[in-house]
Amino acid sequence: MKKSNKKAMSKDERALNILNIIILSVFSIIFLYPIIYVLSNSLSSPYMIAQDQIWLFPKEITFASFEQLFSTPVFNSAIKNSLMYTFLGTLFGMSLTIPAAYFLSRKPKAYMFWLWFFIINMWLKAGVIPTYLNYVDLGLINSRWAPIIGMNVDVFNIIILKSFFDSIPKELEEAATIDGANSWKILTKIHLPLSVSALLTVAIFYLVEGWNSYFWPMVVIDDTSKQPLQVLLKKWVVDLEVDGAFEVVITENTAVSQDSFIYATIVVAMIPMMILYPFVQKYFQKGVMVGSVKG
Repeated sequence: MKKSNKKAMSKDERALNILNIIILSVFSIIFLYPIIYVLSNSLSSPYMIAQDQIWLFPKEITFASFEQLFSTPVFNSAIKNSLMYTFLGTLFGMSLTIPAAYFLSRKPKAYMFWLWFFIINMWLKAGVIPTYLNYVDLGLINSRWAPIIGMNVDVFNIIILKSFFDSIPKELEEAATIDGANSWKILTKIHLPLSVSALLTVAIFYLVEGWNSYFWPMVVIDDTSKQPLQVLLKKWVVDLEVDGAFEVVITENTAVSQDSFIYATIVVAMIPMMILYPFVQKYFQKGVMVGSVKG
């Protein structure tokens, strides 16, 4: 009876593994195909794109669209703006998230009040119009600081970091306090070095949010020279404002078309986050489990 039970269990496990592989394979194809499709179109000739010949792999490979893209001044300006806004916005967010998370992890007086103060702000926000009017009063419209400050501080990230700080043994803080360390030294010498995975996880959230953000920068910045890449991409893809540069008859000898140009822009917009993630994946996997297990 025991042997038959073991065989039955092994069959069930094998069937479950096969089912998991099938499901994960289907989802992988669903998520990867749009990326492969866009990449293939960006590398294919405009004639093949116009004839709907691209399904999976590129045909008549050419880099003309990318060459045209990187020689476009407005694109170069937009990508520089995106890099600057994302980097500075992440620094701004982290500089406020870390002290807030540390403050909550110290269980201050009226702890529940402060905890709910943050949580309510996660659920209830002023809205776009009041925030915009606030930026108008502050003179930040068409300022490069507007999208940086506009990334704001995500309360969800504060809670993640607070949970990790809570998991650090209190004995370390007590020993440091006995040695005369103040709160600043405890934060910088104990909490931050022990929280690399959580810090990188939160930083990734801010980086992705900043890089992909287009609505708020579109609202507060009208000057094309200050707009980030995502706003420019929205104009080209959704509004089809490519300045009429590609109103051409597509033939077999056409080097660049509006479609190939837009596909190349989408690929460039995807690349930074796709390059970044593999390098921080191990830290991200640790960080997303923050607070899930309490010892």
